[in-house]
Amino acid sequence: PATPADLLSTLVHAASNTLPWWAWVWIAGSVLCFLGFAVLYLHGRLRFKASAPVSCPQAAQWLQEHPLRRPLSVRRCAAVSAPLTYGVLHPVILVPPAFDWSDSRTVDLVLAHEYAHVVRLDALWKLVLVLAVCAHWFNPLAWAMYVVANRDIELSCDARVARSLLPGQRASYARMLLEVSDVKNAPIAPLASAFAKSSIEERVVSVVKYRPTSWGACIVSAAV
Repeated sequence: PATPADLLSTLVHAASNTLPWWAWVWIAGSVLCFLGFAVLYLHGRLRFKASAPVSCPQAAQWLQEHPLRRPLSVRRCAAVSAPLTYGVLHPVILVPPAFDWSDSRTVDLVLAHEYAHVVRLDALWKLVLVLAVCAHWFNPLAWAMYVVANRDIELSCDARVARSLLPGQRASYARMLLEVSDVKNAPIAPLASAFAKSSIEERVVSVVKYRPTSWGACIVSAAV
């Protein structure tokens, strides 16, 4: 009987005789691209594992007020310098060690933004984006889509928080973005959502000038 190695060799030989050279180039590029994202993801997860649960009354109360079917935790991690969220089945909100839990207003705004990522399953959407880029690695528009979509995810979460605030409170949220975000030291984690992953200036302007989206604009966007 044929061994698995023999079957694999037969399949590879048959594929090499039927697939054109450009198909092999595409497969090689996709595999390398996927491996690159996988290495970045595993490196980030290893860094994030060096975290500890936040044991303070404010964090416990917030978790109690925001029940979720999936187990959600808030942890302190020295590897991050700005709040960050990762995970789909077991989402985790990471905060830097210097995060000020005594400032209740900042705590509410930061956690509201990160909670929006969790509720909307943004980590799963980021995985879809990564797979799309791996399949279309040769197309520069695919990489542009990846960058712009990650930026839009942050802007959308900002809009979600802004909808719950009064006009005067949105300026406080914009100031909080400037204070909490740390662009230079943002960790590279493809499936994580961090405060520093998009243009802070653009996010601040979008919060201050926030206007509810009309149904007409939604219909036109969906059609496009």
